Amino acid sequence: MPKVREAVLEQSNNAFKVISKANGYNTDVKTVSRIPVEVFKLNDTDIPALFTSDEGVEIQLDESDPTAVKHQLLIQVWGFFRDNSTSFSTNFNNFLSDIIKVIYAPILYESSPGVKYADGVKFMGIHVPSENPPDIIFRVQFRVDYWFNKTAP
Repeated sequence: MPKVREAVLEQSNNAFKVISKANGYNTDVKTVSRIPVEVFKLNDTDIPALFTSDEGVEIQLDESDPTAVKHQLLIQVWGFFRDNSTSFSTNFNNFLSDIIKVIYAPILYESSPGVKYADGVKFMGIHVPSENPPDIIFRVQFRVDYWFNKTAP
C-alpha cells in the first residue's frame, strides 16, 4: 500500500481513539482498530467499536504538477453499537454525534507540525444496514484529499 495512503488511513483511525466521556464526548468507545472483527466475535467489553476499512473508492483529482499527484479517498468506518438500556436510540445517536464531531474537528494529517499531507476532510454520510436491538451495525463515510510525490507514493 502506498505510504501516504497508509498514513491517511492510520491517522483517520487514530482520530477516533479520543472518543471518551473523559474527553468531553457522550460515549466511551472501547475498540478502535484497522483490523476488522466480525461482530459475533466482539464481547460487551469491546463495544462500541469502530473499524477503519482499507476498502473504499479512490480517485485522482489532479496531476497537473509534474512531480505530485492529488487523490481523494473515500474512507469507510464500520461501527458496532450495543445498548440494553431504555435509552438505546438516544445513546446510539449520541455515539454518532461523537464520531461526526471527530470528523469535523477536523482530523489533522501532518507528517510534522504544520506539514500537511492531506486535508479537505468532508463528511459523506451514515448508513445503518442492521438495527436489531440491542445491536446496531453501521457505516460512516468521509473523504480526504491527499497528495504525494509521483516517485514516492
